[in-house]
Formats: sequence, C-alpha cells, structure tokens
Amino acid sequence: MIQKMYKPAHHTTFAQAFRLIVVVSFYLFSLLSYKPLVGQDIIGLEVVRTLEHPGNYSVGKMDSYFDSTHQLIAYGIEDGSGVRDTLVIYDFGLDSILAKIPGHGLLSGVNFIDATELLCVMKDTLWRVTGIGDTITREVLATGMRAMRLSNDMARLAFVLYNLGLQYVGMAAYDTATGILQTIDTIGSSEASIDEYILIAFSPADDYFAINGGYDHPFAEVIDVASGTLHKVNVTGIESTYSPGFFYQRGRLKMAVGGGYYNGAIVVIDIASLTQESIMPVFQHYMYALTFDQSGRYLACGGYDAFLGLYEVADTLFTEIQSYEVGTLKSLHFTSDNQYLLSGYQAAAGSRLDIQLIIREASAVKAVESLPLILYPNPTTGTIYMKGVSDALVKVYDSAGQLLLTQYETEDGIDVRHLPSGYYIVMAQNGFGKHIGRFVKE
Repeated sequence: MIQKMYKPAHHTTFAQAFRLIVVVSFYLFSLLSYKPLVGQDIIGLEVVRTLEHPGNYSVGKMDSYFDSTHQLIAYGIEDGSGVRDTLVIYDFGLDSILAKIPGHGLLSGVNFIDATELLCVMKDTLWRVTGIGDTITREVLATGMRAMRLSNDMARLAFVLYNLGLQYVGMAAYDTATGILQTIDTIGSSEASIDEYILIAFSPADDYFAINGGYDHPFAEVIDVASGTLHKVNVTGIESTYSPGFFYQRGRLKMAVGGGYYNGAIVVIDIASLTQESIMPVFQHYMYALTFDQSGRYLACGGYDAFLGLYEVADTLFTEIQSYEVGTLKSLHFTSDNQYLLSGYQAAAGSRLDIQLIIREASAVKAVESLPLILYPNPTTGTIYMKGVSDALVKVYDSAGQLLLTQYETEDGIDVRHLPSGYYIVMAQNGFGKHIGRFVKE
C-alpha cells in the first residue's frame, strides 16, 4: 500500500483535506498503476534472437527489408579503428548470415533498395551492393561521402560530402532501376563534426532531412528539400547532438535530437518555426540512438546509460511505455514491417545485435506491477531520499504524467528545488521491479 503523503494547508478543514487526499490518491494511483492502451498498441519488447560478435567494438548502423517473403537485416560491425568495419547481411527468416563484406573503412550509412540490392557508405565511398542471396557484387557510385540516407520514396539520396578540407551537405537524384546517381547537387557547407558518427534522417513526407551536429556541437542542420536551403538550428540544454528523427504531434511536424555528454535529454524542434520547443530529460549521458517506428507514434532511444526507453509520442507529451536495462546502446532501428526493434550494442555490453519482437495489445487497460517506495522527508521543499531502494533509475512525473526529471539513485538524494509546488510521482526501477511513491511540494 502506497502511503498518502498530504499535509493540509492551515485554512483547509480536516474533512476537506481527507476528501482531497482520496481524490488525488485515486487519480495518481490510476495514472501510474494502469496504462490506457486505446490507440497505444505497443506494450513492450521481447528479445527473440541475439547475434553476437565478440572481439569487436560495437554493432553500428543498420537497415532492414521485410516483406511477405523476405526478412533481411544489414548492419555494421565496428572494430573501433574506423578502417576495418564489416558489413553483415543477415536473413532473419533462415537464421543465416548471407554475407560479410570486410575491410572498407567506417560504415557510415546503409539502405536497402529491395531484397537483392542495397547502398552503403564505407571509407568515404558510396557502394552499390547487388546480388544479395546469390552472388554478391559491388560497384563504386561516388567518393568523398561521409554519410548518406535514401529518402522514403527512394528517389533522393541525402549525403555529407568531404572534399579538400571542406564539408558539404547535398542531394542526388537516384534511379533505383539502373542504380545511377543522376544528379549531384551541393546545398551548403556543413558544420557537423566529421569525426563523429554522423546520422541523417528524412521526414515522413521527404520534404526535410536533418543531420546531427555531433560531439560538442549543440545544433542540428535541417534541410528544406523543395527550396534546397540549409538551416542551422541551435539547441539549449544539451551540448552535443546525436540521432535526429522526425515525427508528428497533433498534425505538426517536429524533430527530436538526442543529446550528450552530461545530459542525454531529447530536444524537440518545431519544424515550421525551426525553433526549440521543449526538452525531455530522458537520460543522463550520451544518447547515441533514437528512432521512430513506421507509424511515427512510438520512439525508442538509448545510449551510454545502458537503458532502452520506449515512448508513445502522439500527444504533446512523451508517455513512457517501458524502459529496459540492456547495456550501452549504439544503434536502434524498427524493421520495415514494424514488427521488430533491432538494437546494436557496444563492447561493454557485448558487441551484439538483439532482435526484439514488438508486443502489442489492440485495446485494453494493462496493469503495471509496482512496489511501494518510501520517500522522506515529505512534504518537501528541497531534497528527498528513498528508503530501501538502491541501484535504481529514478524518474519524477507531475500529476499529469509528464516526465520532469531522470537520474540514477544516489546517496545525495533527489534534488527537487527547481520543481514548482504541487503533487509529484516518483518511479524507481531496478532489477526487482518498479517502486512508486509520491510527494507534495509545498
């Protein structure tokens, strides 16, 4: 039983205070103990297969091609040197590695065209790989490329080009039938860190694409495809940017950018105004990976903090569905059929690829198992401490369910001085479950 922690104001009668306690406690218990899943059909993840690559640094960029007859995954195995990465092509249906293409530098982009063909960037070179499932062949399409991404309709290729000490963002028309880059146009100079893991993301309608800034670069670059204009969007609250991704909230196109070093938050940028809209304090350190599912309603993210978070983003808030302690993440990708989530890990967590089945429930109310969490002092105005819970990831929500604070449990307690007066919920998750408590800040 979670204790009710309410201290009535001096002008409130005991009966009024008691009624308020009952109403608020019922509301908060309902909010935390149950997840309404009407329109929110993803309820969790289950690892169904793991591909291990011991002796390597990490599993990096990845893509998939899943249809009624094919279940193909392409991903990079990084050795850490930046010169000997390996491209792996794996058939999930047959549980068989179809090919390993080694020794061509850093794998910094991969895209399937169909079940027999893909594009990839290795060692600053754009390669066309054909004959998947048969006799694989490769050909060079362009050189000097640091990163690339195909548009969703596969008509355009966005890229970062490095030449003679200068770095540019550009686009090329691509003919999937012939495998020919028909035109290559540079849009403008890029300030993204060329020594970083550069990521490119297209919006769902292919009208924008974005590039992360990298380490110690608190900005993202957003490109308007129709006008061919590059916009540098500065962000606050994080000092480095990783993993850009586009999504819609209430009909408005927005972009999420993961952060680091000391603040692994998600910055949300409104595309219409090209301004920062909000910041979500999801993790404490590098958030290397951030991806949206094919519907744009769900977000998976993770990085150095060794947690994988799964969120629903259709409304104005990011609603947490579940978080998992998994190890240091390097990459995340929803398969093209929207049935699996792929997660790649760094060596500290075992250089591996997890294939996770997305667990769904069409319409239900699902209970969340929870244990009581004792907080003290309470009510509080500054710092609160937890009793009997250790080695936990702590999250603080307001009464509307909005995530306000994320940190690891420490003996220093939870600093809530910046929170305004009101009712708050604390959720501490460790290997024993989710521990839920609440407090009132006066």
